Amino acid sequence: MEATQITWQTLPAPHLVAPLDLRTSFTSEEFLKIKAGYIPEEMEEKWFIYYADGWLNFHRSWTGFLIYRLQILQLNNEFSVLDSWVNRDPEQYQCVDVVKDREIVMDVINNLLLARAVTPAVENAIKTAPKKTKVDGQITGLSGEFFVAAELLKRDMQTSLTFGNAKSIDIFSYNQSTNKTFNVQVKSLRKKNWFLISPDRIVRNHIYVFVILNLPGISPQYYIVPGHVFLDTPERFYPGLNDPKMPGVSPKQLAAFENSWEVFLN
Repeated sequence: MEATQITWQTLPAPHLVAPLDLRTSFTSEEFLKIKAGYIPEEMEEKWFIYYADGWLNFHRSWTGFLIYRLQILQLNNEFSVLDSWVNRDPEQYQCVDVVKDREIVMDVINNLLLARAVTPAVENAIKTAPKKTKVDGQITGLSGEFFVAAELLKRDMQTSLTFGNAKSIDIFSYNQSTNKTFNVQVKSLRKKNWFLISPDRIVRNHIYVFVILNLPGISPQYYIVPGHVFLDTPERFYPGLNDPKMPGVSPKQLAAFENSWEVFLN
């Protein structure tokens, strides 16, 4: 299946870009593979790539952000990159090293689009290279729950973590002064990224707290959204919440709800 713009939920080009200055060419056979693009099949796959109107577009699969764009056209008997740029919007992409960006683009083309075999030397280097420690998602989730519980306790709320013993509820919290009980769902990330949340699983009377843990020594960030806000005004979180494959919301879309702890106090 050839990738097209409508295959995936994507965002338009950013306002801030910089020249990538990538110079390379491909054979006709290679270009046919490149032109087919790439459609991710799993959440861990970072790229959605499609070719249209002479341009090869590299989008982040989770966020839809357009990171790289290459103009590839036929020149004599080859298909050459005639123009290229990279996203420099700091809210969408943090890398500012153009040399590294060129390496990333070529790695993606070679590995995902052309599926080139790895040379023995490179394969050996991969096998012997130290593996990066994988972050435990359960620890990340539990850390966020403890941070949220601490914030609620500071506000004199009677609070209890469920530790997975209640379906779709991470924290029970009770406000004695208003006699209200709150069912809280917590979604945590270690750094700013896309929060995955499925709209068909949102519960109207639940409170959703999105936590960015940040590095040690930096305070976590909290975004507090009542379930009914998602259900009554879903367009506030488009594009993202309406993504058919990986629905979610970005910190930018949640900005208006940062530190909205008054939800629990009224």
